[in-house]
Amino acid sequence: MAKALSALSPGELGAILRFGMVGVMATLVYFAVSLVLLDFGLVPRVTNLVAFAVGTVASYLGHYFFTYRADDSHFKLGGRFAAVTAGLALLCVALHQVALWLGAGPRGAVLFVTVAYPPLSFALNHFWAFARGAVRRG
Repeated sequence: MAKALSALSPGELGAILRFGMVGVMATLVYFAVSLVLLDFGLVPRVTNLVAFAVGTVASYLGHYFFTYRADDSHFKLGGRFAAVTAGLALLCVALHQVALWLGAGPRGAVLFVTVAYPPLSFALNHFWAFARGAVRRG
């Protein structure tokens, strides 16, 4: 792993670090919005949906302005980001089910998806959704 990281350019390594920071921020936004909406008495399923949407927008804006410092249109990049997010959501359902079929149990399946999601998300966003601006401007 360390050898693989040393083969990355400074721009790529910076993109990975910024991507992780934005991911943590988006997760915290999701968590905070969830808690606020639950405190207001919103039903859990609706709370999850709204918090997921707000966290996804925070993630997109963080990646657009901070991770990749993009200057392409929001229509283009936002559409790609939405496609990646929707695709990953479906993939996570499938990965969860495969882990269950393999005998991982519910907690093991959650762990599997939790570990698989970040590198998949980075790869799809870095090499497709935000590809043009992936390693620009440091």
